[in-house]
Amino acid sequence: MRDEILYKVLTDQTLYTAFVKSVGIVECLNKNQKQLYKKITVFIDDNKRCLTEQEAVTLFEKKLDVGSLNTEFAFDMVLDEIRKEKLRFWILDVAEGIESNTIDYEKTYKELATMKEKLEVHIPKGKVIGEGQEEILDMESAKVKIDVLKTGITALDIALFGGCHKGELGFLIAPPGRGKSTFLINLVYGFLQQRKTVFVLSNELRTEAILSRLYRRIVGMNRSEFTSEHKVEVLKGLGNFFRYAKGHGIIHYVPVNSFSVGDIKSWVTAWENKLGLRADAVIIDYFDRLRKPYGDDNRLKLRALVDSLRDYAVEKDIFIGTATQSNRHGLNAPLVTEEHVGEAFSKIESADVVLSLSQDKKERDVGKARISVLKNREYGGVGQHIDVKTDWDRLAITDIGDNV
Repeated sequence: MRDEILYKVLTDQTLYTAFVKSVGIVECLNKNQKQLYKKITVFIDDNKRCLTEQEAVTLFEKKLDVGSLNTEFAFDMVLDEIRKEKLRFWILDVAEGIESNTIDYEKTYKELATMKEKLEVHIPKGKVIGEGQEEILDMESAKVKIDVLKTGITALDIALFGGCHKGELGFLIAPPGRGKSTFLINLVYGFLQQRKTVFVLSNELRTEAILSRLYRRIVGMNRSEFTSEHKVEVLKGLGNFFRYAKGHGIIHYVPVNSFSVGDIKSWVTAWENKLGLRADAVIIDYFDRLRKPYGDDNRLKLRALVDSLRDYAVEKDIFIGTATQSNRHGLNAPLVTEEHVGEAFSKIESADVVLSLSQDKKERDVGKARISVLKNREYGGVGQHIDVKTDWDRLAITDIGDNV
């Protein structure tokens, strides 16, 4: 079992980082495990990431069954082992010192005090209510002026108190085939215009397909126009955009159900190192295809997944935007609301911002749609409906009256 836990720790970026930072790992290993750990840490230090499953299998020289272990269980179990081992060895040393009459009681007392402090749960520092008023005021002012990422749709930005905010998780709800991916592409387009760094993770469309859509949005061309026959015009439009916008980012496709929040964290860190820039936003297309935590209850797994994403947005101080399917009742609904969210209402409960995209047949015929604010934890505006212009051929969602 200890080998299995070690294997799990070293192949999970979140767990590995927390584990190494908080308690270290060497103290609970036997001689052979320490040698293996040394090889692994050298590899990780050199490559700035945790091991892949295949690399771990190679180093362990066997395949271990860790499917039943989740991160929380593994971490608690290993931490428990360390506490027991440290305490056991200390007790044995003290007992030996007493028996041989070589014990240093002053040193032993200090060690005991240190041991007690390490083994107890630490009381968080916290902040005293009534102090730090100016600090809080400056922080809130910075949110409005600096940490906002405009969507590129002016009416929506106004409804969201400036746009998308860092440290928040946002969801868009829409029925299948009704513009979820297009909306996310427009977010990326808007963020790049503001010279932001945005990472796009897709488990639906391949990298080249997303880039094609983004480039078509930038130059305002439909699929039939976006061809080699218009190469000069396309390259000129893209060149002008990126010279002006100077935004940066990376788009990455991973098959459905094959990456988790831990993977997202390690990839974002690696991409930041590659670009030498700090991430402003992560766009995930889309939530329902992320790999869920282990467990039997699907609703609990979805809740844990949403909470993990939001925790990462807060911890990293970035905006995370994603989309989710509506249930079947949302297919023909004139207005998609939180009642139509698919699978689990926890998506609504845990997210900071929830929008929906609705479009009836009459609106489709005239190229219009509605974006509704279903939730905005910090800034309100719930119940607002923003009429927008849609051009699905050119992948554009804009303000009414705007030219694509």
